[in-house]
Amino acid sequence: MNLKDYLKTSEHFRPYGDLGFFIGNFHPDIDDMNQLKDHYLKTGENLIDDYVRAVWDSWLDKDHPYLLSEEKLSERALAIIKLSSVVNLSDEFISSLRDSISAYSNNLVACRAVMDKGPRRRATAFTSSAKTRREIFSLYGEKCLCCGSTENLTLDHINPVKLGGKNSLDNLQPLCKSCNSKKGTKSTDYRPKPVRKSKNISV
Repeated sequence: MNLKDYLKTSEHFRPYGDLGFFIGNFHPDIDDMNQLKDHYLKTGENLIDDYVRAVWDSWLDKDHPYLLSEEKLSERALAIIKLSSVVNLSDEFISSLRDSISAYSNNLVACRAVMDKGPRRRATAFTSSAKTRREIFSLYGEKCLCCGSTENLTLDHINPVKLGGKNSLDNLQPLCKSCNSKKGTKSTDYRPKPVRKSKNISV
């Protein structure tokens, strides 16, 4: 297999003139391409498109990365490790790729945080409602059902919203901030038994 035939195995390569170019208007580095070709002929593993994506990633505007799924992010990171064992990548190039992976990762975390805020905001609005607080305190008294404190009272979701718990009166109990924090995301019910059924108000 000659080099031009190998380059044609990439979906991103466009033959033109003596050799051609990759989408993004960059020309193949002959030494890198020959190393990738030799690796392909020896192992059957073709890393040419991983190489192309790595070049694109090195151009990434680190302040405005687009969104990659966690699976794609892992694939990118693994590709860098493989490529660095086959091609003599410069330290500057590898450093740029690492910065890109970090930018992708930070963007993914930020997007998840935005998506998570919706349920939390609704939960906070529900437990902060004066009507909700009056109903819960009328059922259980104005005290923490865990330690008995009457200070810094909050309304706790027995089954946490994060785990699918609903914003309904039947899923709330009064806890002080300290006990609420210690409970965390556990589904612990401190309500006395039997519990008087409350009106099924929910949002």
